[in-house]
Amino acid sequence: MNTGEKIPSKTEKKILLSAYLVFSQQGFRRTTVREICKKAGVNIASVNYHFGNKEKLYIAVCKYACAMNEDKHPSTFYIQKDASDEEKLYMFVHSFLTVFLCQEQSTMRWELMSRELLEPTRALNIIIEEILRPQLNQLSEIVGRFLGNKSGKDIVTSCCYSIIGQCLYYRFSPLLQKPFYADHSVHNGMIEMLAENITRFSLHALKGISRE
Repeated sequence: MNTGEKIPSKTEKKILLSAYLVFSQQGFRRTTVREICKKAGVNIASVNYHFGNKEKLYIAVCKYACAMNEDKHPSTFYIQKDASDEEKLYMFVHSFLTVFLCQEQSTMRWELMSRELLEPTRALNIIIEEILRPQLNQLSEIVGRFLGNKSGKDIVTSCCYSIIGQCLYYRFSPLLQKPFYADHSVHNGMIEMLAENITRFSLHALKGISRE
């Protein structure tokens, strides 16, 4: 089945939504077709009939996740056009942290993406092209303004990876944070603090590189 070519049937959509939930909770490798079918309330042969196998179902789920609710959860973040370059960097970092850390504002799409980054499959390229690349391009435009026209694309991209890496640390290393943060629960105040720290650190680095 190709979700980009036709509207899923009722049974296909039940399987897609159930697989979406289970894959986002457990990842590709720990999820079984039996679990998905049980949750969807369909015969176990339905996955093979409609999708071919578990991997093809997973790829269909990733495509479905990237395409759905784009108006509500766009791939790129809202950045005010009239904001200063420093403010734009803060807005990007704050939005990135909010999406990855705040459970109440998170979606299954981001959970699915996080698991795919940790345990990549053949579907990783879908996540990269549909979500990560648009975000990287958005951040590259902001970073490029600090580094100037003389900086090569590789330098801009490396700086973007460094900024994103700081954000992802707090998503993928929660146990390491506990000894250093008395209150390690995620809330708006913590998001603001982390966003300010990452932005401040990154600004000093970018300005230092631009001087070089």
